[in-house]
Amino acid sequence: MPNPESISQWTNDELDQRLYKLSRWDDFSPAQFQRFVEHQIKGLRLNEKDKFHFLEVGVGVGAFTRHILHKFPKSSGMGIDLESEVVAIAATILPSARMELHVSDMLKIPVHANEFDYVFVPGSLCYLHSLDDVKAALTEFSRVLKPGGGLCASMLASATSDMGSCNIRISKSMWMLEGLHDYGMVMVSMEEMNDWGLPHALGRYSTCMRKGLY
Repeated sequence: MPNPESISQWTNDELDQRLYKLSRWDDFSPAQFQRFVEHQIKGLRLNEKDKFHFLEVGVGVGAFTRHILHKFPKSSGMGIDLESEVVAIAATILPSARMELHVSDMLKIPVHANEFDYVFVPGSLCYLHSLDDVKAALTEFSRVLKPGGGLCASMLASATSDMGSCNIRISKSMWMLEGLHDYGMVMVSMEEMNDWGLPHALGRYSTCMRKGLY
């Protein structure tokens, strides 16, 4: 892993070409990574002129959030990750005026309730070690979301997917209406990631939901 100081010297073109590859997306091209990010949140139907405050869970080196900040210039947010090394890199490339970064666990997010318009969880939910932990994380995501806010989670390992670096499989049935009532949310979209034409996607899926919509 390059040190934060060396990465801070990369040009924007170098960041576009190289940054996301530090986050286990080695087989993606830059265009595929951009498509990956945009498909994650498509179910929320965001407008590029929207002003919103978001949380990225598993921010890593900041590649996903960097694209969000570029696409939505009025957005701001917070990123959390368990690894201090990658958070240090994210801190060198994400604008501090728009992003707050913490070394923190998704099961105990360091904010008050109703803080965020959106929560993005691109890939990290399947790294938990049990479905009980997944349910605890969903409870925490719901706590920090504003009423009407949106949550998107992706790279979830279904029964037919390669586990890859995931620890658990998360059934699609968890996101159905009855499964989300306990968290005050309802699903608004679910997509097969293989339809996105990306590596590692066979059998994996992405879902978005809203808080307080019935």
